[in-house]
Amino acid sequence: MSEDVEHQIDNRLKQQNTYFWVDSTPVLVASSKRVLPTIGRINLAYTPPEYRRKGYATACVAALSQKLLDCGCRRCFLIADLANPTANHIYQAIGYRPLSDWHKYSFTSKQ
Repeated sequence: MSEDVEHQIDNRLKQQNTYFWVDSTPVLVASSKRVLPTIGRINLAYTPPEYRRKGYATACVAALSQKLLDCGCRRCFLIADLANPTANHIYQAIGYRPLSDWHKYSFTSKQ
């Protein structure tokens, strides 16, 4: 691992906004952040394919969401890929509700 990556991981752990779930080996990485005084965001929740369907993501996203609420956030949000039914099921099962669709566009010059 490069020193830069190690430094970034160390900083994130010190800021207490990135978490690794270790169950004899790392099985999940997740990140959350307070984006406004009363709004928190789940930035990331990733489980490698071989560790999926064991409840890690559900438990972790629920715990991080609760941590944000306990720290004074009145709302939490995350951005979910509509093409991922498993993730969307998990998020709705722990209380997240869809608000809107997000579209990404890019513009290029004709040169």
